[in-house]
Amino acid sequence: MKLSEQLRRFEEDIGGDPELFHIILDLEQLEATLERSNKQYGELYGEKIKLEAELEDYKAGNKDLMDGVAQLEAEVERLRKQYNELILAVGYKHEGETRHETALRYILEAEQGSNVPQQADALQESEE
Repeated sequence: MKLSEQLRRFEEDIGGDPELFHIILDLEQLEATLERSNKQYGELYGEKIKLEAELEDYKAGNKDLMDGVAQLEAEVERLRKQYNELILAVGYKHEGETRHETALRYILEAEQGSNVPQQADALQESEE
């Protein structure tokens, strides 16, 4: 039995005290507010539990994807370091060329011989 119901019975027993009547009305309003708040809390708590479960499912379902992304990022970093090492090995770049173009020219000359400048120019033109 709610406290307001108990007070209402008490008020009836003592013959209707007006001050007690107003206290009972206030108490009934507070009890109604508390009941609505408890209901809302229960709904929100249920929603929280549901969302937490969905988040865990999402994380589990995307673990492979996230692992793949991490592997790709590591591979990109490894290749970036190798490329920088290669480019920085070029002490002096040819005039009008980037370090990349000079490195390519050096590699092609070492692999194929002296006619490489024409091949490197042709390769550079095809890249553009």
